[in-house]
Amino acid sequence: MIERLPGNKRALITSIAFVLAVVNPFVEALYTDSPTPLMVSHYALAFGGGLIGYYYFRARKSFLAYLGSLIIIAWHYPDLYVLSAVDLIYRAVDSLTVFVAGFLIGASVHSMRYVEKLALLILWLIGDTTLAVALLASYPLYSNPPVPYSPWTPGSEQLTGFVMMAIMMGILGFILFKAFRQFRLIY
Repeated sequence: MIERLPGNKRALITSIAFVLAVVNPFVEALYTDSPTPLMVSHYALAFGGGLIGYYYFRARKSFLAYLGSLIIIAWHYPDLYVLSAVDLIYRAVDSLTVFVAGFLIGASVHSMRYVEKLALLILWLIGDTTLAVALLASYPLYSNPPVPYSPWTPGSEQLTGFVMMAIMMGILGFILFKAFRQFRLIY
């Protein structure tokens, strides 16, 4: 179902750097201060897993990318998101499964048709943008009172929305740059 590829040392080092940057006591101590570090950790873990999946493995079926996407979506459900910030067990499961989800997506890219890749990208952009706009508008998704055990106030979510938009624009810019280079629109 998944075959091994030769790999890429730079991708491995980058993946390890992403994981170590967010899975450490210093960053995790910030999780209860603001939802932003936890959101950044989701990006870092998913990208770290994605790099390992893409450069070291090839899934024969693209459905694993959809499974990975569902795992990531599940962790952004408000109760699970807050629990992963305030409870060590949830945080460990969150970190591991988001990394694995990224791995599944990365390994599946090789077997996906272009339309599937484009559809997943568009759905990710729509979902992330919707969440970021809701956070920017101070709609209380992850804060107290909607989630009674949340350590965050509604105003603390705006920074998370800004950071999400910045990360999305960076990723989209990178994808467009790579696409333009592939189609020789830029050199």
